[in-house]
Amino acid sequence: MPPKKGSRPSGIPVRALPQRGAAAAVETASHSQTIQDDAGTIVTKETTVSKMTAVEKWRLNVLVPRGIEIVKEPVHQLALDHFGYFGTDKHQCQEWVLKRLQSGENEDAVFLRGGHDFTTNIAEQYTEMVARGLCEEEFATFAKTRLLMTPDFRPIAGKDTVWKAERAIQLYTHADADSLWAPPPLLSGEEYGGKDFNLRPDCAYWLSIQSFSKNNRGLVGKATFTVRKRIATPYLTIEFKKSETTVEQAINQAIAASSLALFNRFRLKEHRLRASKKNWNRKHFDQILHYMMTFTGPSASIWVVRLKSSSASDDFSKVAWDGCEAVKLWECDCESAEDVGDLVDYINTIHRWGLMHGAYCKRDVKAVLLTKGGMIADRVSDLFAAGDSIEDGEDEEGVG
Repeated sequence: MPPKKGSRPSGIPVRALPQRGAAAAVETASHSQTIQDDAGTIVTKETTVSKMTAVEKWRLNVLVPRGIEIVKEPVHQLALDHFGYFGTDKHQCQEWVLKRLQSGENEDAVFLRGGHDFTTNIAEQYTEMVARGLCEEEFATFAKTRLLMTPDFRPIAGKDTVWKAERAIQLYTHADADSLWAPPPLLSGEEYGGKDFNLRPDCAYWLSIQSFSKNNRGLVGKATFTVRKRIATPYLTIEFKKSETTVEQAINQAIAASSLALFNRFRLKEHRLRASKKNWNRKHFDQILHYMMTFTGPSASIWVVRLKSSSASDDFSKVAWDGCEAVKLWECDCESAEDVGDLVDYINTIHRWGLMHGAYCKRDVKAVLLTKGGMIADRVSDLFAAGDSIEDGEDEEGVG
């Protein structure tokens, strides 16, 4: 059952996370705003805005009370520039992706080879689709067959230590405040009984839990949300719309799914740190990310959804959930071969980040399971490969 009115969901601290020193402009209304549903207006101390769009109403009703913000100004970062923030060397990243492409392994099918012929072909096809005025589903199907690849559907078996990305098309999940897949909470602490976070994203990438030992994979679901004991911790969400006139709807749908994933990844890290009797630090904090893409016809936008932080404060020991923000990183016009190349770089580097970040998720799960004691703790050694440490080197290494 949801928490009683006036209380926070279980496990959510009451402390507020420091805000960023340089406040970013966001596409949300002030917390002082209230809605008069009968009149269809917003009333503030300074102005009255009538006839809100459905997109604006949804953001005001769903995002603002949860501290979920959409940053208006994009940061304009190419893929390798963005991931360089995490200490990722450009050449190291390119070599890592190339090695995956050459492996021929099924789990590496999500990576794109790119190159002149590939990007030119994709751009030409997008140009022709636009000229023909094709429907949203045609654009979405093309992207899912040429850019957003998936490994073959094979039983999970054998390769215990291999991280694998799993693509899920319109996977429905039910969010419940009393489960390991809880909706982002109202920051007021009030109870929430709606269905805004019972979602079915157009496309998403999750981590396969085949990286865990073959036996006892069901234990993973004791520490974090899993789907049919197959996938956990999504890292990329994609939404499609036909044209720029509906792009705001795509953004709403993508940020709802992304904030849901981010909040539950945050909870797993929080539970792990509490179990290990450790405080948050900057590198823990920087791990908690989710990526999203919005496609509108031939246009693609890449976003990162991250925790709010303050550039003016280094006191990460006081980190607590206080909402999140979506920042646009780059925009691509897929009628341009050059822009398709930029998109290919982002797709590959996001998958690389997701798979490497999965090692942190795995260790977080292990630490949480060990605290449960009894037979569950005894079986942890069967769940993980021999020699797999609970420590993740977060105090010494960047997030690749």
